[in-house]
Amino acid sequence: MLEGQLITYHQGNKEYRFLNSETIHDFDELFKLFHKVLAVNLNERSEAIKTKYGRVPYLNSSLFEISELEDQTIKINSLDNSGQLELIGTTILKDIKKKAASLPTLNYLFQFLDAYDFASEGAEDVQEDNKTIINASVLGKVFEK
Repeated sequence: MLEGQLITYHQGNKEYRFLNSETIHDFDELFKLFHKVLAVNLNERSEAIKTKYGRVPYLNSSLFEISELEDQTIKINSLDNSGQLELIGTTILKDIKKKAASLPTLNYLFQFLDAYDFASEGAEDVQEDNKTIINASVLGKVFEK
């Protein structure tokens, strides 16, 4: 949703995209996004992080702090990057399903999220791609489950 709002706010400028396999190629990079970008004030980020994620704002949220459970068990950067997820028959990724039976886990996640429009607030918005609109309250319920 953040990425969609950034792109909308900047008149469709795709340079504000960061949730994709080109930017986040493994779980270690996803860990950096959560804990060294979104959880850190812009002026406190390392130069390397500022260079790569300079357009991504700080989110003042405990969501991006390492939890006690993560400290006691596993952090996201410990996940296996070689994992594959099988595409189910009812997937929204129908074009991809025609080409592949499975995708690397992160690639699947980014392709799945990209299939939805998180930026639109109503039907009055013109969409270049015919994406299903999903709003913040629905997304919140998904992550609560």
